[in-house]
Amino acid sequence: MLTTINKNQILFAGDPHGCFNNLVSAVLKYRPAAVVMLGDYNLECSLEQYLQAIIEETKIYWIPGNHDFDSRAEYEYLFHSALSYNNLHLKVMDVGGVRIAGLGGIFAGRIWRPGDFPRWEDKKHWLKSQPSNVKKIPLHIDNAIWHHEFEWMKRNFSLSTGNYLKVVLQYIL
Repeated sequence: MLTTINKNQILFAGDPHGCFNNLVSAVLKYRPAAVVMLGDYNLECSLEQYLQAIIEETKIYWIPGNHDFDSRAEYEYLFHSALSYNNLHLKVMDVGGVRIAGLGGIFAGRIWRPGDFPRWEDKKHWLKSQPSNVKKIPLHIDNAIWHHEFEWMKRNFSLSTGNYLKVVLQYIL
C-alpha cells in the first residue's frame, strides 16, 4: 500500500513482504522528499540491497512490523542495515517537514495490550519471572510493544508533537 501526503513530499509504504518493486517505481516516478516504510519487510538480504535504486533519490525511514522479528536473519538484515540509523521506532523525527512518531512491533497479548493491565513492569521483570534456564529474552518477545515503552513514548513525545500523537495514542487505547 502506498500513500502520500503534503503534495508528494512523503510517501508511506507498508507491508512489502519482500517485494519492493512498487515502492522503487513510485519513488522514481513521484520523487518524494522522503519515504516512510511501515513494516513487514520479510528480508532475505540487507534492506539497502532492496532499495539501492532509490537510496540516492530520497530519504528512507522505517518502522518495524510484527513480521520483522520472525527470524534472527530478518531482524539483522533490517536493524543492522546501512539504513538502521533511520529507524523511527520509539522516536519522533521531522520527516519532510512533518513530525512523525514511530511505534513498531506488535501488541502481544502475553506481554500487554492497550486497555489491559500490564503483566510485567519491564523486560527485566519478565525475564526474572521465567524459568532459571531462560537467560535471554526471545526476539519476538523483546520486540513486542511493552507497556513501559508505550507510556514512555506518551510522556516524552506527546508534548513535542502536538495533537497528532495524542490522537494516534487515543485511537490505540
